[in-house]
Amino acid sequence: IPIPEINIYGAAIGSIACQGLAFLVSFGVLRKNLPIKLGFVRCFAKPFAASVAMGAIVFGVHKLILPFGNAIATLVSIGCGVIVYFAAIVVLKVFSREELSSLPIIKKFIK
Repeated sequence: IPIPEINIYGAAIGSIACQGLAFLVSFGVLRKNLPIKLGFVRCFAKPFAASVAMGAIVFGVHKLILPFGNAIATLVSIGCGVIVYFAAIVVLKVFSREELSSLPIIKKFIK
């Protein structure tokens, strides 16, 4: 990175900026061409809230179980994170009932 003040952080900043721009362009094209409405709260705020909850639980569980070993703490915290994220997605109603019922695995659970 040629600017010494930025140093290696320039690569991370550039990568985030590039991915953000690609996201904005893709999201704009999707909003324009899809017949469904892609709202900010449903598409971004609720999944972000679920991610924050998952991150907090994973961090806490990892810190609690770390005395038993890093590998065990990592595996248990990942499992807890998966459960918390999917529970938060359901509780926050990110997907409608019709969207969920269109998934083959959900049809098995409904029956």
